[in-house]
Amino acid sequence: MKLKQTLVRDPKTNRTRRKWVTREEFEKRKPPAKRQAIHTSNDELNEVAVAKMLKLSVQTLRNRRSNGEPPEYFKRGNRVFYTLAAVIEFQDRRTKKGNRLPVKI
Repeated sequence: MKLKQTLVRDPKTNRTRRKWVTREEFEKRKPPAKRQAIHTSNDELNEVAVAKMLKLSVQTLRNRRSNGEPPEYFKRGNRVFYTLAAVIEFQDRRTKKGNRLPVKI
């Protein structure tokens, strides 16, 4: 029986600790869920949706945000949102004239 080391979060103390598990148990574990793109009813987009729309990575958007570069954003709790108008304006400024396809809303 081959063992593999993995990290487990203790629900009582909320601390992470290492645990040895069998290879079968390790392979049964589900990978973390991918974040979903969110487009709210009042034209707010989360960073995953904006990254898909601009064909950038989420990390590039985070880097731009930390450097104070556009597109403009706002926070609601610990979540980051962009307005659709700000994203389209940013897309217009960064693309050459005539190369941009119309955005479907």
